[in-house]
Amino acid sequence: VFSNISRYATAKKLPLVYLSQNSGARIGLAQELKEMYSILFNDDENPEDGFQFLYLTEEQYNAANAKKNVVNCEKTEHPKTGETIYKIIDVIGARNGIGVENLVGSGLIAG
Repeated sequence: VFSNISRYATAKKLPLVYLSQNSGARIGLAQELKEMYSILFNDDENPEDGFQFLYLTEEQYNAANAKKNVVNCEKTEHPKTGETIYKIIDVIGARNGIGVENLVGSGLIAG
């Protein structure tokens, strides 16, 4: 609806004000990873200080990719425990529909 109004106002050279509470973008995450990943915080006691990366344990990594390659990871060592972990680089997902698809609508409005 807003896209049509925007085009109409532009064609007729009418003033148009667009107010938004957010950017309209939503980042999705593959359902199969939502319950799996862990976060390597800079300080476990103060998560508000940020994090280094998201990761999977070896067992989680193998389970996630058992049927289809749904996540691309970099094998590394956990700096505190020394266990083998997999730093998440890319989330591919088992099906389409994840990511920033809502930006298409935002682009129509902005453009």
